[in-house]
Amino acid sequence: MTTIGGQSYYSSLHACFIGVTAFCCVFLRSDLAFGRVYFLPGDAFFHIEIDDAAVKALSEWKQGPMMMWYGPPASSAPALGISAGFVKCELNGCDADLVDRLIRIQNTVREQVGKRLGKRQKDNAQRDSVHCFIYDAKFEYRRFRLGLKYSERWKSSFKIDAFMSKGREARLSSLYKPFDESPEMIVEDWFNHDQCPQIPVTLPPDVEWELLGRPLKEAVGIDVDNVYFVVVAKSELARVIRRRKGAWFYEVSKVGQWIVRFDGEKWIRDELSEGKIIENADELPK
Repeated sequence: MTTIGGQSYYSSLHACFIGVTAFCCVFLRSDLAFGRVYFLPGDAFFHIEIDDAAVKALSEWKQGPMMMWYGPPASSAPALGISAGFVKCELNGCDADLVDRLIRIQNTVREQVGKRLGKRQKDNAQRDSVHCFIYDAKFEYRRFRLGLKYSERWKSSFKIDAFMSKGREARLSSLYKPFDESPEMIVEDWFNHDQCPQIPVTLPPDVEWELLGRPLKEAVGIDVDNVYFVVVAKSELARVIRRRKGAWFYEVSKVGQWIVRFDGEKWIRDELSEGKIIENADELPK
């Protein structure tokens, strides 16, 4: 194979193609599929990936607001093109008990997953990030599905500029990724969007979040007195969304902590006493 400057000709062509594609996405806006939509007002939740950085932020918290970053679904395209939305939130009203619960429960989730996978994958499971969804206190997971945004008005909120043709505008739908893209969940999201409560947030002043372009550096405010947290293992998320028998997650708030399991027909919610959470993976449903 012919080489140019020590690289294969094929590799050079491939690199050239990637560069041209990125240029078109960023500057010519020719393909809106290369981009991400982060948190938008009207979404049912604010999603965080509790990775090492998030654990560090939790562990170092002393008092006052806490900053957390939005975690888009893994199916989202790289943020090379037109993106939108808020990439971070400021949690207000945190106390030591809540932060301690979040730290201990995310650690337990990793341990439980590790025990189920066996020694070979245990270390990877413990290093893996954990899903954390912040919901309005009125959100009922017995009625609505976890992991769905339930926001059908997001597209009409955007202010489309002169560079956006109708064809490109239609491609916005490919950016607004749910955590489950199955036909059943898409229909569920659409059918109940006007019934599901939105997560209450405080918008930063003088920020036009409706404008397409880059993700917003300003943070939305979330009062932890008005919300609760759903902590889910990565390997368990699809089963939780689709309500598979044996699916489980933790619910955490300022007033307590619970383990929630699906018995095949309904969610069973068991309160966990302070300082004690399930440590034996065998106690979880199979």
